[in-house]
Amino acid sequence: MPRPERTEEEIAAMRERILKAALELLEQQGPGGVSTRKIADLVGVSHTLLYSYFENRAAVLQALRERYLERKMAFFDESLRRGETGDALSQVRASLEWFIQLSFRRPMLYRLSWQSVPKDPSLQVDSQSLDQVLDHLSELIRLCIERGQCVKRDPDLAAAMVFSIVNGTLLMYHSVAALGQVERAKLETELMEAAMTYLT
Repeated sequence: MPRPERTEEEIAAMRERILKAALELLEQQGPGGVSTRKIADLVGVSHTLLYSYFENRAAVLQALRERYLERKMAFFDESLRRGETGDALSQVRASLEWFIQLSFRRPMLYRLSWQSVPKDPSLQVDSQSLDQVLDHLSELIRLCIERGQCVKRDPDLAAAMVFSIVNGTLLMYHSVAALGQVERAKLETELMEAAMTYLT
């Protein structure tokens, strides 16, 4: 007797369980520790069942990235709206702080967010995600310059600079053992001071 068709709700619930398990593995073991067998073990199903929901391991990691990117873009859209009607400089700060908080709350997802999964996630940089972030920061910085909150600079270059100050340092912090000894609060303060000093 054939198994009954799964409802859309059942499919969505199982995909959610799979992604939750994958995120748990990612945070515990890094991208290399995420496998369909380990995910299946955490979910409590056979690993072949996972292929009914995701084509392969890369598709699971890509789904995690896409979820992160959707949340990031929703935050950035709201931040830009607030910057257009209020204090743009505070929204630059909020955007940079968003990366800082994510990097400490979910360091492996933070690292994965800058990688392109389909080929070799350890080597490929996701330029589309990077472009979106730089466009967002550039637009906020342009508003800051127009309102006299920031020094007159090329907004695109200024966006790249403050992005690099914060995220370049965070990527090193989470990758280089010696930097891992730096107190988190001190790092956060220094990053924001450096970025804001550059802009203002």
